[in-house]
Amino acid sequence: MKQEEIIINYEAYEDSGDKIVCSQMAEFKFVEGKRFNLSRPFTDKENIYLLDCRLHATFTESYIGSYLLCPLDIYDKDIYEKRCFTDCSRNDDTGLVITIRKKEYVLEKAIKLKARLPESCSSVTEEQILDHHADNATSGWRALGYKGVKPEWHFLKRKPLKI
Repeated sequence: MKQEEIIINYEAYEDSGDKIVCSQMAEFKFVEGKRFNLSRPFTDKENIYLLDCRLHATFTESYIGSYLLCPLDIYDKDIYEKRCFTDCSRNDDTGLVITIRKKEYVLEKAIKLKARLPESCSSVTEEQILDHHADNATSGWRALGYKGVKPEWHFLKRKPLKI
């Protein structure tokens, strides 16, 4: 199942680094009745998110892994009690109950937050920038994230070398 993706403005994407809580959750002792307290949630105009991780890749592939939060009193699905941070009995933490300022929320669904390109003072459009990026993704370090690149064979000291 593919995760839903939401595009956020570039400034919010860059400023979100101090709100990512994967290390705090790793250090939290999950015991019955004790809830993880999220002190700095990420918000947009209408939703609240827990930011779980950030993946750095090519611009079009980078994202912040997050969970949409829903107040516990209106959540109508099963909740999930995590036994410890490394509890791998499930693929994600959907249904986990946390608190924000003593109010309980549930991690409703996993969402990828992606950045919209920053505003530019030049006349280059976003479409032109992404086309340029795609054209150059077949060479250099960008090739690591390009799925259509074909390997090249060379010889190094008479031994075949695949690049």
